[in-house]
Amino acid sequence: MTVMLVKPHLRFKESYNNYINELADEVIYAELS
Repeated sequence: MTVMLVKPHLRFKESYNNYINELADEVIYAELS
């Protein structure tokens, strides 16, 4: 049960971090151009 709860949480955190990184890239790109 614990493993089932932890795995999706880690996967969500990973995709959340990717989302933040993509946003940051877009912001930096917008400020440079």
